[in-house]
Amino acid sequence: MTIVARFKAATGLSDRELATLLGVARSTVQAGLAGKLRLKIPDVTRAALLAVVTDRQQALAQLAHDLTPRQDC
Repeated sequence: MTIVARFKAATGLSDRELATLLGVARSTVQAGLAGKLRLKIPDVTRAALLAVVTDRQQALAQLAHDLTPRQDC
């Protein structure tokens, strides 16, 4: 599975949202996901993908904390 496919699966972004983030057309993303085209990800775009993952990790960590039963309740 390509890094773009893994990113899409992990984030749940639509092809259109992913295309915007990657700076390519939606059809290019779809061709890349289908294995018809090799998507090249420059370092600046890789950093943007990492920022999305980091933000989601932080949000999930906070949610996990908020869902953890407390002893003082």
